[in-house]
Amino acid sequence: MLQNLRERLKGIATLIIVLIAIPFVFVGVDSFFSKGPGDDVAATVNGDNLTELELRRALAIEKQRLVSQPGAENGALPSDGQLRHTVQQRLVRETLLSQNARKEGLAVAPVTIAEILQKEAAFQLDGHFNADRYTLYLRQIGYTPQTYGMFLRHQILISQLAGGITGSQFLTTPELEL
Repeated sequence: MLQNLRERLKGIATLIIVLIAIPFVFVGVDSFFSKGPGDDVAATVNGDNLTELELRRALAIEKQRLVSQPGAENGALPSDGQLRHTVQQRLVRETLLSQNARKEGLAVAPVTIAEILQKEAAFQLDGHFNADRYTLYLRQIGYTPQTYGMFLRHQILISQLAGGITGSQFLTTPELEL
């Protein structure tokens, strides 16, 4: 008798689980095709989109930087609107520089990113890279390891381009003749 009850419950439980899972499947599939709140385009730079999520992340990092400066506790911070405009303009300039760096053939090897992460003092514990510190830091600033790697690659490309420009010289024809 208990065996019959168990077999019936097994079939009923399976049916209940399937009925509960169906809405989750549709909601999950819908999330792939619908835009999330961070997918809104904040700006378009030569075909590259800057999303609201990227802008909010950069805004949060800028606020954190301003708060951590000496004397910040006494002075008033700029409003979100003022900061947003400044941060958005900076992101547009950085995107233009990154596009130019890629056009010039500059690139960053994955090994370089790994070396930078290994050497970063904020991620070290007792002189060695600590994965827990790394993930905690990324969580605090709203990045995943992939998006933070892309952020670092972007920053390195910009600095490579700036270093190449400042490190180069040119001569005018009269200077060359002199």
